[in-house]
Amino acid sequence: MKESLVSELYSELNQIPLLIKPETIHSYYYGYCKSVLWPLFHYILQNYSSGRKENEYWEAYKLVNEIFTQKIVEIYQPGDLIWFQDYHFLVAPSLLRKAIPTSTIGLFLHTPFPTSEIFRSLAKKKDILKGILGSNLVGFQTYSYSRHFVSNCTRILGLESTPKGIEYNGSVTSVEIFPIGIDVENLQKELTTSSVLKKIASFKERYAGKKIIIGSDKLDKTKGVEYKLKAYQKFLRLYPEWQNRVILIQITSQNPDNENNIALQTEISEMVSRINGEFGTIEHQPLLYYQNKIDRQEYYALLSIADVALITSLRDGMNTMSYDYIVCQKDNFGPLILSEFTGVAGSLSDALMINPWDQTGVANAIYEALTMPKEEQIIKYKQLYKIVSTQTVQSWAKSFVTELLRNSLSYDPSIPIPLLERNNIKEKYLNAKKRLIFFDYDGTLTPIVKTPSAAVPSIEMLAALRTLTYDPNNVVFIISGRDQAFLDKHLGHIRNLGMSAEHGFIIKYPGGVWINSEDETDLTWRKDVEEIFNFYTERTQGSFVEKKKCAITWHYRLADPAYGAFQAKECQNHIENSVLSKYPIEILHGKKCLEVRPISVNKGEIVRQIMNIHPDGDFVLCAGDDRTDEDMFKSLADSNINKDNIFTTIVGPSSKKSIASWRVSEPKDLIDIMEVLAQCSTSTINN
Repeated sequence: MKESLVSELYSELNQIPLLIKPETIHSYYYGYCKSVLWPLFHYILQNYSSGRKENEYWEAYKLVNEIFTQKIVEIYQPGDLIWFQDYHFLVAPSLLRKAIPTSTIGLFLHTPFPTSEIFRSLAKKKDILKGILGSNLVGFQTYSYSRHFVSNCTRILGLESTPKGIEYNGSVTSVEIFPIGIDVENLQKELTTSSVLKKIASFKERYAGKKIIIGSDKLDKTKGVEYKLKAYQKFLRLYPEWQNRVILIQITSQNPDNENNIALQTEISEMVSRINGEFGTIEHQPLLYYQNKIDRQEYYALLSIADVALITSLRDGMNTMSYDYIVCQKDNFGPLILSEFTGVAGSLSDALMINPWDQTGVANAIYEALTMPKEEQIIKYKQLYKIVSTQTVQSWAKSFVTELLRNSLSYDPSIPIPLLERNNIKEKYLNAKKRLIFFDYDGTLTPIVKTPSAAVPSIEMLAALRTLTYDPNNVVFIISGRDQAFLDKHLGHIRNLGMSAEHGFIIKYPGGVWINSEDETDLTWRKDVEEIFNFYTERTQGSFVEKKKCAITWHYRLADPAYGAFQAKECQNHIENSVLSKYPIEILHGKKCLEVRPISVNKGEIVRQIMNIHPDGDFVLCAGDDRTDEDMFKSLADSNINKDNIFTTIVGPSSKKSIASWRVSEPKDLIDIMEVLAQCSTSTINN
């Protein structure tokens, strides 16, 4: 029977059902989706005393995402586009990326995305963010939602953002805005059907002589129904002349995702009774409350005959009722009162915007809507209809898929730096007689970390580095911005390793001692720079100054990402305007740091010195990850060594701009290359 059901759904509807255990679905959907993610995304914090239930829900959530991913892998064809919808599939993109690295994956979030202060309360916050970042493209309803997502990635994961999106695992996940809409054409056809027209006529007759305010919401705390009723009660008290002339028709359908929301239902029912008890008469009832979902024809008919629509959502991804109301009002031009916390508020600027927590403000907006001159109603309505009729669900889908295709085809006019191929470099390495190998340290041999002292070398990296230095045909150097003490502590035990600290100010040749050029370098500028750095340190929590022999560095990796970047720009301008013109120094903006150093000191000069000492070099591997390493790449580009045997390598995403010839995504990939070359050297030495 199951097989026949699957076959029937596929043949008739082009759908593939996944038959998952009911208990798994319950923990996945009603557990993690609706009890954890939905409240959090709508700024409602939950209280999990033990965390056991949340862990149970999380495992079910992961499992369902894995099941969907496995099915996609089974049916995937090259060139397919995968589009995940909403918070139900937040870890699926990363799972699919691992299974099919070249796949094109999109994700659209129909809900709000919370600020980092709210999102960081989620136990699995990092897993969720990394899951989303498996996508090529992530879409949001509004700019504020996308901004919050980017902020979470920078603050919680410590990632870098670009104008295009977020850099992660060697690629950029694009973050874009796609305002969603409704099927306007289909709704307009529905409005002309006889069943809807009959109901419109019936409602007009029933409510003749009354002004109708319409509200339609799910029974959910985020919809703000109780706030709406309090504001309506306030309106009737402030404007008693309207007490017998207006009716609020509130439809609050039971939310199938919150079947146990009895307390909210009771609260709303009691408020309805109080309002009708205070203002109702035998002839007039100011509030009509429907607890059950009405049929579609009645819903459209009520929207058509209403004089005002009132939406008081506390948080809402879109709110389609606002769009439905505008289309249905083609002959009535009724004003729309809209909560500023809905996802469509940014698009529908001609609505009367309200803060649902401000009862008096909402009450005054109701009065303004009911007394608005017809000419003004028509002007506002035309602007609202223009937005709704152009931002349709069809245009939303088309724009998202078009952007997803653009991501897959990569329309970037610049030529991407190719990934470093093991077989190619291995062949050149084996054929070379004298090899020159230069490595940066931070971000190249070790990942960038928040605390510089925590960037210790891995066992694998040390083993590969040691083997490379044992080969008599190799000259291996670490050329870093780090100070002498740090390099000695972590790498000084490798006897044949050359090291250069502070971007070339101090150097130690293999088997030699440290040599510095302090006596030859003007360092009188240090006091002025240090005072400026200290000034910004006092005003930027989490920042600190690192003093080296020739350079001074201001680190702000531990500071608030946005404020730290702002302060860094201010600090850089301060130094450029007050110090730079007086001394032969330069300021470099690195990864979450500013460094001031003498112009005469740079990594490129050290590379040139080493090449002059070893003019017989016929193979070069040079790897780095930031602007200071471009000096090395430039020196090698000007050298006489065969360009086919020079492997200048940038560490980072494909979007990173560099003059390097090759690229690896992260330090681990470079260490893998080092291990391959070390094996070659081991074989040569043994032979």
